[in-house]
Amino acid sequence: MVHDEDMQMLEEASGPEFEVLFMSMMSIHHAQVIERATAVRRDRLHAKVRQLTRDIVRAQEREIGQLREWLVAW
Repeated sequence: MVHDEDMQMLEEASGPEFEVLFMSMMSIHHAQVIERATAVRRDRLHAKVRQLTRDIVRAQEREIGQLREWLVAW
C-alpha cells in the first residue's frame, strides 16, 4: 500500500530519482498483491477465481523481475 508520505516523495522527485522511487514502490506493491492473491488461493474458491489468482501471481512476479533488472541496470 502506498502511503501519503510515499506519494509526496514521488511527487517531489524527478528524473532518475523519480524512476528509482517509482520502481521500488511498484516492487513493494506487487509483492503485497502476490501475498494477498496467495492468501485468497488458500480458501475454497470457484475455479475461475483460483485461475485468476494464479494469473495475478505470475504476472506480478514477472513485473517484479523486470523492475529489479532495470534497477540493477540503471
